[in-house]
Amino acid sequence: MLLSFALLGTGAAMRSSILEPPRPVSVYVFDSGISATHPELRGRVHMGFIGYPEDTVSCNGHGTAVASAIAGKTLGVNPNAVVFDIRIIKCKTLKGNMAVLSRGADAAIEHYRRHGKGSAVANLSIFVDTTFRVAWVDTIVKRLRDAGMIVVAAGGNFNMNACRISPANSPGVIAVGSLTFMGSGNYGIASRTAWGPCIDFYAPGDNVLLAKTGNSKVLQESRSGTSMSTGYISGAVSEFLESAPGADEEDVREYLKSIATRDFVSSKRFAKSYLLHLGVMIGSDFKMPRSLTGN
Repeated sequence: MLLSFALLGTGAAMRSSILEPPRPVSVYVFDSGISATHPELRGRVHMGFIGYPEDTVSCNGHGTAVASAIAGKTLGVNPNAVVFDIRIIKCKTLKGNMAVLSRGADAAIEHYRRHGKGSAVANLSIFVDTTFRVAWVDTIVKRLRDAGMIVVAAGGNFNMNACRISPANSPGVIAVGSLTFMGSGNYGIASRTAWGPCIDFYAPGDNVLLAKTGNSKVLQESRSGTSMSTGYISGAVSEFLESAPGADEEDVREYLKSIATRDFVSSKRFAKSYLLHLGVMIGSDFKMPRSLTGN
């Protein structure tokens, strides 16, 4: 999906009875860590869990980029979102394990139960397996959903059916594929994105401008992949939930569909697919208008 963001509720097909004054939404980002001092995110990132205590700083920039797609001050979809850093990736190997993922989920659930004042989103820009469903991952996803979180997961960058990719194939997740900008306001399917009936929405994810970490004075860089697309969708979900705190998973899906373009590619691989129009930076010189619309 491609999203352009302005006032929540524009073009929405949701019941007006659930719309209320905005309130902060918590987004739990399961990733490699987030730079809480980055200007795009400063003041809205809180430590939630550290799976590998020897990793004292965020590594590789992946988590920071994803978080900036969700909630970046100028680069993200919902600058009002409150982000919680759930570090489940080991810096040295850039991999994690099931035990740490499970403990991270426990920490996020416990925090939300104790301190959550509004709705919550769990962003899983990760992949666990590319051959089948993983029962343990399905259980973790179910626990997050049972706690009241909307779970958004990356489809993967393998140019394959997402129904083979965990956690994108876990029941109840909102699975996300990636788009590439083709000029003149048009988008196409990114070359490496996952596809198939398990993908719920497609969003920009090829050469998008997001937060950069490191000692450089350059604070932005181009990133690609379904991880970034997932961040945009999580931002869209959190923005909707701000004004619709009583919304459940079905409400969220119907809202996103109401602002999306359906069947935008003539191919069985992408049948029943939804394209969301997001206001995002492409490379360094293009920005879609920030208006919520569904073409």
